[in-house]
Amino acid sequence: MVIAFYWSAYSVQQETQTIAYSEFKALVRADKVAGVTFAGRQLSGVYAKAEREAGQLAHFSTLLPDIDDPELQQLLETHRVTVNARSAEPVWWARMLLAMLPWVLILGLIFYFSSKMQERLLKGGGPGGIFGFGQSRAKRFEVTATHVSFDGVAGVTGRHQPARREKLHNLRYSAWPGAWSASGA
Repeated sequence: MVIAFYWSAYSVQQETQTIAYSEFKALVRADKVAGVTFAGRQLSGVYAKAEREAGQLAHFSTLLPDIDDPELQQLLETHRVTVNARSAEPVWWARMLLAMLPWVLILGLIFYFSSKMQERLLKGGGPGGIFGFGQSRAKRFEVTATHVSFDGVAGVTGRHQPARREKLHNLRYSAWPGAWSASGA
């Protein structure tokens, strides 16, 4: 909506011819101006019908000088130029919209993030949830019977025979420690 408002404001300005203040007064004296609108120091107007038919743009604008020109009002009335006035301030709803826009954005972000946190809480924390930092997704290892023997291990034959005997000795000791203590070892 704001973009459409500014686009329409700029599209009107593109069809407007900007002229000097002295040129504006000369056009009024020559009866080439049909109406003017004052908005603060900005003056916009419409050319007379004869000027528009000559292929010239229909609207013009100029900036009033900082000094007061007492003869301008008299000049406009003498040449029967329609005079309108409008506030130089933006309309009240535009000011309110611009004032409320930051608050709407902040509240929108707060509601968005709170709804995301609610989703994560309702799902039980899930990975990445608010209470999900201490949860592990690791699976418990289950011991199954292995069918690996010393004969199936590569490299335990030949010159490694003493190492094989020592391993068997350690295995027997760990399996039957009472047998070793009974023999006095």
